[in-house]
Amino acid sequence: MKSYIDRYWVWILFVVIGTNLAFSIVSYFQEGKEDISYLVFAFIGFLGLFSLLIIDYKKRKEERDEQG
Repeated sequence: MKSYIDRYWVWILFVVIGTNLAFSIVSYFQEGKEDISYLVFAFIGFLGLFSLLIIDYKKRKEERDEQG
C-alpha cells in the first residue's frame, strides 16, 4: 500500500482538489457570489498541483527512459 501511495500521491491529491474545486463552483452558482475569494484560491491550488503533476510525469518518464 505504501508503494502505491508513494507512486500515485500527486494523482490522489489532484483528484481530491479537483473534486473540491468542482463542488465549489457548483455551490458558487447555487448559493451566492460572496465566496469568490475561495474559488480563486482553490483554482490557484489546482493549478499548482497540476504543475506538480506535470513535473512528476516528466521525471518518471525520464527515469523510465534511462532504465531501458
